Amino acid sequence: MDAGERILAHVVSVWREADRRVSLGGREGMLILTDSHIAFVHKTEAKMRWWQAVVQRQAVALLRSRNIMVRHDGYGEAELARDLENEKNDEVALRDVTEASWEELAWGSVLRLAWRRGGKVERRRFSVVLDWVKYPAKDPSKYMRVDWGPLVEHVRRASGGGRRAAAYAIGVGPGDPRMMTRAAAEAITACDVVVGYAGALRTAESLLEKKDVREVTMASQEGVYAEVAAGGARSVGVLFTGDASFSESEVVDRLAEVFGGVTVVPGVSAVQVAAARARVPLDRCRVISMHVTSPIGRKKAELARAVIDGECVVLVPRPWPSRPDLEFMPRDVARHLAAAGVDTASVRARVYEDLTLAGERAFDGTVADLAGREFSAHLVVVIGDHGADSYMNYQWQWGGQRTGVSTETASS
Repeated sequence: MDAGERILAHVVSVWREADRRVSLGGREGMLILTDSHIAFVHKTEAKMRWWQAVVQRQAVALLRSRNIMVRHDGYGEAELARDLENEKNDEVALRDVTEASWEELAWGSVLRLAWRRGGKVERRRFSVVLDWVKYPAKDPSKYMRVDWGPLVEHVRRASGGGRRAAAYAIGVGPGDPRMMTRAAAEAITACDVVVGYAGALRTAESLLEKKDVREVTMASQEGVYAEVAAGGARSVGVLFTGDASFSESEVVDRLAEVFGGVTVVPGVSAVQVAAARARVPLDRCRVISMHVTSPIGRKKAELARAVIDGECVVLVPRPWPSRPDLEFMPRDVARHLAAAGVDTASVRARVYEDLTLAGERAFDGTVADLAGREFSAHLVVVIGDHGADSYMNYQWQWGGQRTGVSTETASS
């Protein structure tokens, strides 16, 4: 509790349980609302005689009036502060509450609350109990109908109305700031908080002055998202290298869960740049991304089939330095295709690293050459090639006639 904090509502004989379809077990206690916290006291220093009397008085009062915004004599702020010293009791700051609602069910009235703690969302439901079964274990047998509305309204106001920040997944392009779209730049400028990995933040560096910027890693991102969601920001932009829709679906899905939805602002992908460098058309290539956390067995099988069938493949590998057993880098591509029966010495392979940056590098060889080479984590691999197939091969579609212009002249 904070200094000067006041109790606004004190409800006894409350049953708390996890808010899910099947909840096994719960706890009896007191639900106490203050100016800035909501507490559940399971273990109290109050006397049993006081407890029994208060439970009876509350039942009579709630049968007459369903209003739960009341206090009980004999228990004040000092008693609550003392009870909260017991680690078995729980206290949540209202600013951390993300959801507050209540509903009438056939058997009674239910309060539902959710809050963020330790990077996770906790959900609980609360009901006022009238009668209990005491053997073999104490469990509710009859609930009361009460008006949780005033409590819910106070919690919503104190927590920002239950409002969550509007979230934007913003693709900033492959690295060169000149390849960031105007729409991405405008979205970043409009956001209160900007979150991203170091590389994406560097790309947007010129737009981040005076911004609340949070750099994340794979290990820290969950805690940062939870902190931002609970912090009262109106909008948050999460920056992605390339395009957020291409290889970051797992993160985008998580943002939708944390913030209750997400708007994707597309960007230029490194896949597009690699295709341009290799002069292979994406409409005649198989594009495969291994840059996911989920199993990639099916994707590896798809890769082998495509190469065996003579397709051109644009591939995003899977770097995972901390888990070499899960990596799928160019050397692994070469071994996988060789094991699938591909003559890797006869299939062209191009590898593009750090695309659009000052240190951009390109390798042009065969798939077999990849087995003995190491590459950086920021790369795209183009396997195979394609044959030219201009619209002049399909004159029947538009009634055209050959112009007499030779291929040599047209390309000069």
